[in-house]
Amino acid sequence: MPPLVEATSAFKGVIDQSTESLQRIRRILEAVGSPLEALAASGSRFVHVTGTNGKGTVCAGLAAKLRQFRVGTFTSPCQRWPNDQISVNGDSIPAAGYERELQRIMEEARKEGEVGLTDFEATTIAAFSWFAKMRPLDFVIIEVGMGGREDATNVLPSTDVAVLTGVALDHTNFLGPTLEDICSAKCGIITPHTRTAVVSGAYVNASCLDIVQDRCALTGTDFRVVEGSADSDDYKGHYAALEDEIMKALGVSDDQKSRLSGPGKHLELRGRQELIQHPLDPYPSHDTRRSLAHFIQQTLEGQPEITEVLADTRTDLNPLRFIVALSGGRIPSELFPLFLKPFAVPTTGVYTTTFRDVPQMPWVKAVDPTEAAKAAQQCLPSTKIIEPVEDLTTALKRSIHPNTDVTHRPLVVVCGSLYLVREYLLLLDEGLLEI
Repeated sequence: MPPLVEATSAFKGVIDQSTESLQRIRRILEAVGSPLEALAASGSRFVHVTGTNGKGTVCAGLAAKLRQFRVGTFTSPCQRWPNDQISVNGDSIPAAGYERELQRIMEEARKEGEVGLTDFEATTIAAFSWFAKMRPLDFVIIEVGMGGREDATNVLPSTDVAVLTGVALDHTNFLGPTLEDICSAKCGIITPHTRTAVVSGAYVNASCLDIVQDRCALTGTDFRVVEGSADSDDYKGHYAALEDEIMKALGVSDDQKSRLSGPGKHLELRGRQELIQHPLDPYPSHDTRRSLAHFIQQTLEGQPEITEVLADTRTDLNPLRFIVALSGGRIPSELFPLFLKPFAVPTTGVYTTTFRDVPQMPWVKAVDPTEAAKAAQQCLPSTKIIEPVEDLTTALKRSIHPNTDVTHRPLVVVCGSLYLVREYLLLLDEGLLEI
């Protein structure tokens, strides 16, 4: 898909990567024909989704449940190619169409003198413009890029439902050092033009719920909480309940719900706890990182040849290998115990690594693999194989011993940052995985 890379790179001379400005994106949206106003005038209803974890899952699940309608969906970051972020009823904008949108936006940015437009702003404008061309759309589901208040997506003329899937410490250098700071930034998508806010009671703590409720009172927005427990393994059930509450707020009738085939099913997200076997035989699932250990345990239960050797001290059996990269700002010593500690046996292996530059997000960098390896060693003191490596390909090759019996090939867990998972999916799609 080289043309897409070239089209995005073409912005480098016109667009810097500075702090986003909502006034800037509004001017360019007007210059390209005010697509959001056109969507609203044609009857499209907007769902705006933010949250530290789970927002992509909820967007996908909601789009799947509404598939009897015409639904536009914009998500980020891209899982493979930038045009994959923009879809109507599951069909991505064609690569050529995406390039044309970017070129048109770039030309308008030059005319307007907006040399500070960011890649993410350009992609957001491209999404809105494409959706306007695909009218009529019954629903438009928009995932926030980061935060909410100053995010490029926060320019909707009206919002039927604003959704907060969870609040945790992330992007603290942009959003603030506390949960309350982060929550305040995220609930900035709730405006006087927002009809209903649906909030997770499982992944938003009490003090943050108060902040959201106060915001709703200030803006005259209906406030709804979907109760749940952060300690429960039934995260899928909780997200499904969030989606159902969103549909209720949208006024989807019982008759319409009954015609939605496969209630509760999700449009599976690539890379969210997806089991991929070689030769390829995918069994997708998706959740948050809290439940990664639970997902691995379930997977191991179906592979007794691995389970039998988990307690064996011979590392050549290779039962379980983790390949981990964390986005900058994450603290390995806090995250690793969540999913590594349950597998603290000598035969487990951990390779810490980095990931490629992220399209539209040049500020995103990985935690230094050497520092991450030190944290892994503290978490797994008995583990004999913990090694920082330079890239994902090297980590994959080292995860499988060249002389290993095929019955003892390991379960390789690629985890941590979605940007590492994106790189894995690209290698997979390009047929470059030789493991």
